[in-house]
Amino acid sequence: MSLVNLSHVCSHLQNASLARLGLTSIPYTKLHLSLALLLHKQGFLSQVKLGGPSLPASCFPAPLADNHRITGAPHRDRDPRSGEAALHDMVYRRKTEAYLREEGFGEEAVEFALEHRQLGKEQLEQDGWDKRAIDFLLKHGQKPHAQLEEEGFDSAARTILQDHDVPSAISTLRTQLAEELEIDENDVSKEQLEPRLRAHLRREGFPRETLAYFAGPTASLATPRHLERDGIALTAMGLTVPSQPFTTLPPASRDPDALESESEVTRANRASRRLWLGLKYWDGSPVLSKARMVSKPTKRYWLDAWDLGKVVRGGSGAKGERIYPIDIHQPFLWTSVVKMQAVTSLVTGSSSGPQFLTGDKPAIDAFIAKFDVFLFDCDGVLWSGDHLFPLIPETIAHLRSLQKRLIFVTNNSTKSRADYAKKFHTMGIPCSEEEVFGSSYSAAIYIARIMRLEPPKNRVYVLGESGVEQELASENIPFCGGTDPLLRREMLPEDFKRIADGSLLDDDVAIVLTGLDYHPSYLKYALGMAYLRRGAHFLATNTDSTLPSAGTLFPGAGATSAPLVTAAGKQPLALGKPGQAMMEAIEGKFAFERARACMVGDRLDTDIRFGIEGGLGGTLCVLTGVSRKEEFLGKGKGVVPSAYLDSLGDLLG
Repeated sequence: MSLVNLSHVCSHLQNASLARLGLTSIPYTKLHLSLALLLHKQGFLSQVKLGGPSLPASCFPAPLADNHRITGAPHRDRDPRSGEAALHDMVYRRKTEAYLREEGFGEEAVEFALEHRQLGKEQLEQDGWDKRAIDFLLKHGQKPHAQLEEEGFDSAARTILQDHDVPSAISTLRTQLAEELEIDENDVSKEQLEPRLRAHLRREGFPRETLAYFAGPTASLATPRHLERDGIALTAMGLTVPSQPFTTLPPASRDPDALESESEVTRANRASRRLWLGLKYWDGSPVLSKARMVSKPTKRYWLDAWDLGKVVRGGSGAKGERIYPIDIHQPFLWTSVVKMQAVTSLVTGSSSGPQFLTGDKPAIDAFIAKFDVFLFDCDGVLWSGDHLFPLIPETIAHLRSLQKRLIFVTNNSTKSRADYAKKFHTMGIPCSEEEVFGSSYSAAIYIARIMRLEPPKNRVYVLGESGVEQELASENIPFCGGTDPLLRREMLPEDFKRIADGSLLDDDVAIVLTGLDYHPSYLKYALGMAYLRRGAHFLATNTDSTLPSAGTLFPGAGATSAPLVTAAGKQPLALGKPGQAMMEAIEGKFAFERARACMVGDRLDTDIRFGIEGGLGGTLCVLTGVSRKEEFLGKGKGVVPSAYLDSLGDLLG
């Protein structure tokens, strides 16, 4: 499918998107349907409905009368002996296959009902049968084949256990955990291994047949609840269109323009066949007006809405004048767009504002109950400098008593995980080093395990404090600069010459890494610029503009990297919040379900954005740090949290 052939659809969608329309319709042809399904799958559209010239009732969230005048759905057969009618009688009236045949339903209608009554893989997962399968594998996965036979397991169960090979997975994960925790494999406990194994099995997934086995013959069949919630998948023009509303109308409502063949489009019926599409919104604006689009399977390209319009119309954009490949180290790839917390709106794109929790104990309890994991920022949330906010130890203890998993995610690169564990102890908050994930550690993990540069050309030039150096050392990464006292001086005339001729430079430096530096100097920046001009990778632990401390704001790590950005004309890859490279690393280490996790922070541009773009189930903003509620309350705001508090201690109610 060429870009030129997409011009009609994409330009129409873009115009509707920029006009902030919640719904739009496009012609009903195989080309248009194919593209609409692609855009829906890729995350641009909230819904795709088959319909006519009027808005389908199913496009609305509130239940409306589904009659011919509203739906105008000529694609659907309204015959009382249709497949939909057979499915309706089988599900709602519990009629058997034999009974339907006796009532005069044809072979095709009965087969339609039997096929659509079987729940699909996604529906079985929604009903929780994947969790049942995981529990089964964890309990019986290590038993030998002979023992399974002795205990009476049937052949299907033994096949499932054999296919997933739990012992091999445990061996691999045990080795990985031992390396990460720097302990012997025999010392890896069951408690440490089980969450990682669950996450592995969840990512590996289960085929529909396996889920149906655990559901049994009854629970794997659709009920009225499933049909009303999920609709059914219809075939149109040889393409499968999911989540179509399930309705049956009496013969009197049958559309006179209904087609005998789905593939036939004539002049007489073309106007009565339309595809109705719901537009997704994010940050208060249509996704299509902001999102980046992947244009080729082998290369990633960024196209904004203007580029997209020019490409599909065959303009200069199609020649690549404003299209550029993504850097392979860019963390915000297409998957981030798919995972955005997009808000569907039918007319204005607006959504209800964040929930204010302070003083509302029932709302607080309900909010906490939604999550198993809480990711906390530290500075501005738990404390400001050395000042601990009220009731913080009690709040942390309360969450632990509810069996919540706590992860402390900080962009402050001046301290290592060990330093932070000591600070937590000093503040009276029990915390292990393993619960801390800082931007310095994130950078070290990225360099050691993602970049994997070959020695000796793998040295890192550091603009930062000892926290960065400690984490690099923990991953056996050679470094220079940083806290070296020889660099904490004025730039001398001979330094200019020695940098220019290379005699002051380390030939093994391949990376320039910036973090918050309390002792910046012109000499440090001159060396960093020289390494970048030589082709070194430019990384940053984070690019926060400010640092909250002592009840006010100070320059952050972004102020350290800014001179190099200006001088070298390059942007660093930020490995702290809100970069999703950090989220992927956290998920890989702690193995949690994102939908059951909440990000708690004080900054909209880092903490809250980090949670939203990471696809977490919720975000909580506290007003003890950088951001103020005026920045996210009201219409048309940018990054908006799920809820907010005056102070984290308010979670105690």
